[in-house]
Amino acid sequence: MLNLPEVSVIMPSHNDALHLKEAVASVVAQTHTDWEIRLVDDGSNAAMAAQIRTLVAQYQAQGYAIHLHRHAKAQGAASARNTAIHAAKGRYIAFLDADDIWLPEKLAEQTRFMRQHQTAFSYTAYEQRLNNSVTGESQPLATVSAPQRLTHQDLLKGCVVGCLTVMYDSHQIGKRYMPQLPCSQDYALWLAILREHPEGRGLNKVLARYTRRPGSLSSNKWRKVKYHWMICRQQEHLSYWQSVLSLVQCTGHSLIKRYGRR
Repeated sequence: MLNLPEVSVIMPSHNDALHLKEAVASVVAQTHTDWEIRLVDDGSNAAMAAQIRTLVAQYQAQGYAIHLHRHAKAQGAASARNTAIHAAKGRYIAFLDADDIWLPEKLAEQTRFMRQHQTAFSYTAYEQRLNNSVTGESQPLATVSAPQRLTHQDLLKGCVVGCLTVMYDSHQIGKRYMPQLPCSQDYALWLAILREHPEGRGLNKVLARYTRRPGSLSSNKWRKVKYHWMICRQQEHLSYWQSVLSLVQCTGHSLIKRYGRR
């Protein structure tokens, strides 16, 4: 019988070897040790790719279950995550980007929470940090709470779920993949999951830290508006006015998510 990991950590990286070290270290530091990392180098340049290979080899030599996959050319976050999900062996699928980190109890507390509530989709509170593009340092910005419950209808009002906090149970819902969108592909996946399953459950405890960088795709407001509209119309098949309402509600939620609780 194969000894499969309980949790598969989905980790895309593109030319970000420096921050990747911190992200991987935060997984290695987890008190819950039954995990694997599925790391996808999404077309990094030669120097960065070499650093990633070296990092992975060092952890593999210490016996850690870190598996490296590589795209010869950059295909975007959705494709990178989907490559990792396809290869994943764990029951629980969790997400961590290369410039974010988890607190040490994240996996232990969230897997326990999911078993306790028999939920297929969960998320936690998290801290936002603002990256200084000059010094490279980050500072606390806000805390984003986790709603106790989320239905599909709730989520249409805006994504209050941080990708780095999400975990889903592939035994209950199968492997679920992200739509091929340059932006908001995680939000589109959460909507697809909750369209078919009654609700998600939130663990309102800060268990992760998200780094926001000036000029990132996720910080481009107009781009997010465009893809929110596209998701409403093309994936969720909402009417024009339902889509307008969702967009207005999403704007309010974005402000809450951006500034959180000081």
